[in-house]
Amino acid sequence: METASFTFNGKNDLNHFKGKFIFYPSNLTNIFYKTFSTMINSKLHIILFVLLLSLVLPLQAKVKITILHGKSQEGFVRVKIKNETNAALACYVAIDGRKVKFTLPPFLTSKWYQATDSRFNYRHFSTWCDYLELHPEYKNNF
Repeated sequence: METASFTFNGKNDLNHFKGKFIFYPSNLTNIFYKTFSTMINSKLHIILFVLLLSLVLPLQAKVKITILHGKSQEGFVRVKIKNETNAALACYVAIDGRKVKFTLPPFLTSKWYQATDSRFNYRHFSTWCDYLELHPEYKNNF
């Protein structure tokens, strides 16, 4: 079996390579490790940035409303919605199968919506609001 050896000018002379970089497998491993660790590190930064961005954006997308409950002079419960955003909203108020749809301009409060039976309380109301841009069917009808 033959063994591999370095020959220089017909002799086994490794002094010629002294101080020069020789591509031994361990050196290649170091080069690849440094290159790929840098790439992985930058990819990790990109993934973390996208993850952070995906967590922050939904916080900005929520509609901020305040739901106010009260009682009328006749003793019926009533509800109104206050828009605390700078965008128009599409909203509805529902009680006992009756749904009233309306648009709510920025920073304004809706009118009072009242129950028709004294047995209802504030828990019987269902309210919903979302950005008007996302629900164009609300624009012209109300």
